[in-house]
Amino acid sequence: MLTQKHNPSATDQLGTQLIDLDLSILGSSSTYYQEYTKNIRKEYTMIPNMLYNPGRIKVINSFLELDKIFKTPQFESMEIKARVNLTHELESYLL
Repeated sequence: MLTQKHNPSATDQLGTQLIDLDLSILGSSSTYYQEYTKNIRKEYTMIPNMLYNPGRIKVINSFLELDKIFKTPQFESMEIKARVNLTHELESYLL
């Protein structure tokens, strides 16, 4: 599914917009983002921290390693906030 891999083809403009919309939570306010991460953890309560945390770190790093998280002009203003949110979440796992 397109929203699972976040990797539409270069010519799929609608898919690219859909992905940016799906990822827009990353660039939301810190409070809203923290609530989002709590909800993700609740969704995976059956997974112990020793397995969940490394997986979550891998997901966070995969976004931070991208040149640009958002690929469309409508969402590019969220880039910095998304990186701040992701970095703060990553730091919370590394403490």
